[in-house]
Formats: sequence, C-alpha cells, structure tokens
Amino acid sequence: MMSEQDERYRALEERVADLEQQLYESRKGSKGLRIVLYVIFGIFLALILLGILQFVSAS
Repeated sequence: MMSEQDERYRALEERVADLEQQLYESRKGSKGLRIVLYVIFGIFLALILLGILQFVSAS
C-alpha cells in the first residue's frame, strides 16, 4: 500500500511528464513565435540600455 506522500509524488511526476510533452510539442511547431519573442526581448533590452545611457549622460 502506497502512502499518501508516495501517491502525491507519483501524481506530480505524471504532471511534470505531461508538461514536458506539451512543451516539446509546442516547440516543434512554433518557430515563428520564438522569433517574435526574441524580437520583443531585443527591443526591451534596447529600451533598457537607452534608459541607462540617458540616466548616465544626464548626471
């Protein structure tokens, strides 16, 4: 007989396996989405750098 903790652990393992499978399947077909995310991240970094440069040049 499994203890309650063992059952919870097994349920968590199954959930993690499901999430890994979903992640793998979503990565296969979403190259365009990944490019969009990289572009947004790049713009975000550029804005941060510009803000830092303006702050440094103002002082």
